[in-house]
Amino acid sequence: MSRFLQKKWVKIAAAALGAAALFVGAGALWVLKTYPQAVYSSGLSCVWYQLTGYYCAGCGITRGLHELLNGHWYAAFRMNPFMFVVIPAACVLAVWEISRILRHRPSIPLKPWMVWTFLALMILFTVLRNLPWEPFCQLAPTQVLQGACIRMSMGI
Repeated sequence: MSRFLQKKWVKIAAAALGAAALFVGAGALWVLKTYPQAVYSSGLSCVWYQLTGYYCAGCGITRGLHELLNGHWYAAFRMNPFMFVVIPAACVLAVWEISRILRHRPSIPLKPWMVWTFLALMILFTVLRNLPWEPFCQLAPTQVLQGACIRMSMGI
């Protein structure tokens, strides 16, 4: 196979993979926006929370995305403030990587300090959101109903 055809197939494969990811992601976002019962009463719960009784860094992201898609920014922030850092960063990295693949550019290597910094932030957020004192207890997943905040219990 010629080098030109190899490049062409790589671009086609990258475009197809990107389109499939967008299609699946759009479908998942549509379900999150349209069916609140799929979010709040699906029986899905965090395995870490079920085993330990402590919130992980990801607890509340699904419900937070549902709130965000329905225009409830404050309720989404109360579910998981860390997602307002992680989701934009993940989107930027995904777009960067797809454009890198399509342009045949070398990958930007993740430096060890970048990975360790992200892991440290994630662990710090997990520890802080489980502390029982103000203002740290405000980091736990909290449902906002008519101006009142109700701390979420994620048990089934």
